[in-house]
Amino acid sequence: MSENRPIDVVLPDSGPLISLAASGHLDLLLHFKPYVRIIVADLVAFEATRYPERFEDARQIESFFGANTERIEIRETVVGQVHINGAKLWDAYQRASPEDRAAMDRVGVTPRKPPRDQGEVAILAVARQIGRERPDDIMLVLAEDQSFLSRGKFAEPHMHILSTRAFIQGLADLKVIEFERVWSDIIAARPRINQELVNRCAPDVEAEWESVIDEGR
Repeated sequence: MSENRPIDVVLPDSGPLISLAASGHLDLLLHFKPYVRIIVADLVAFEATRYPERFEDARQIESFFGANTERIEIRETVVGQVHINGAKLWDAYQRASPEDRAAMDRVGVTPRKPPRDQGEVAILAVARQIGRERPDDIMLVLAEDQSFLSRGKFAEPHMHILSTRAFIQGLADLKVIEFERVWSDIIAARPRINQELVNRCAPDVEAEWESVIDEGR
């Protein structure tokens, strides 16, 4: 039997980004070896940083992206840009004066409130881009949403699914961190976090991510 192949790309969803930021552990993403690409879908980045004036974790993520441009790529998608533009229009409408909103309503340009948590769709769009560009690459999706964690949903070729808890547990097994200390920080920051332990291979290839962790960083 052949050995499991190491992953090539990490695609974090907004949930893990927020959990790691809120608990002060965003730097754990940088434990992937330098040749592993970290790609954030545009809509995921937008959702995670949307209200920096209101949320400390949004400010932390925004700063983290800015400080690590050589490691982290924000990847544009068509679906992401549509949702982002709609969300920006909605935000502008909410900030407008009652008179301006009434004027928009009269001419029929009242924006609709955008749906929440659409980053998963943008991640799929990025995964398909990568599949066309580099069809042999194995992608690891770091997620908390059931859309990814539930077996059978959003199953794409070469897409390995890892929950936040499984990521933290794996780092602890590699002696990179102490599980109880880091996980307790995350629970304190986000008590309602999805605590499922999911480390699921892609439907078409056996893969692993532990060998691409830089344990000595």
